[in-house]
Amino acid sequence: MEKVSLYILPVQRVLLEYILKLGDMIFFPGDVSNEAIEYSNLSDDEKEKLRLVVEHNRSFFTEQLTGLPFLMLSSNYDISEIKKDTTILEKIFTDANRRFDYIRILECPFNKPEYTIGIPGLIDGKRILFSINDDYSIGTYINGEEDFYLMQKGIGLDLGVTEENDPRLYKVIYSNRNDEVYNLFRRYIAEACEALQIIDETRCFIFLFSKIDGMGLCDTYSFTDNKKRILSIVAENQSNFDVVSSQLYFFKRNKN
Repeated sequence: MEKVSLYILPVQRVLLEYILKLGDMIFFPGDVSNEAIEYSNLSDDEKEKLRLVVEHNRSFFTEQLTGLPFLMLSSNYDISEIKKDTTILEKIFTDANRRFDYIRILECPFNKPEYTIGIPGLIDGKRILFSINDDYSIGTYINGEEDFYLMQKGIGLDLGVTEENDPRLYKVIYSNRNDEVYNLFRRYIAEACEALQIIDETRCFIFLFSKIDGMGLCDTYSFTDNKKRILSIVAENQSNFDVVSSQLYFFKRNKN
């Protein structure tokens, strides 16, 4: 049987007071109690793993990273493989971040970016991943690349959503489908949620519309064909028009 390794990612900008199962990952507060674990929606195996991780790292959760919740995940890659290959590390961060799309859709409004939840593993602008040893104690931690542009101001999110808030959306976000159609539109959902992190409204608009353009819909939604007309409304002056136009070019080149 192939060995599965456990990892945790700390999360900023969110107040979490209960356990939330996000597909195959577990979002939990650092001071979670055994009672909360027992009455959660986790499977028996997940409850046991979480209980052991919390018991063996109580001081770490409550003293070293006080007040932060954590996202626990499993991977077929061990810590040595992740250290050698940064693409594996980035994939773990990307997959973990997409698990928050359910939360972002239900709880993070576009008009209030100060309430946006943090990025899993992004602490004060640096990406961090903690490994869990075989005895369930905290092992190695890895620093990924710095991500200053994602830093947000504001109070963050007081989380209240549960798995039962929108069962249909929950099934869509955490589906086991792996076909081309699902993967394509799941990526667009993730990119729409990514736009929540763009504070500037004009840049957010350009980013989203460029994604619609890339979906290959009818001419009505073709940003390329309607670029001048749309930008003339969005831009404040010619200088701003040129800046926004160059941003559109950047997003279109990086849409894949």
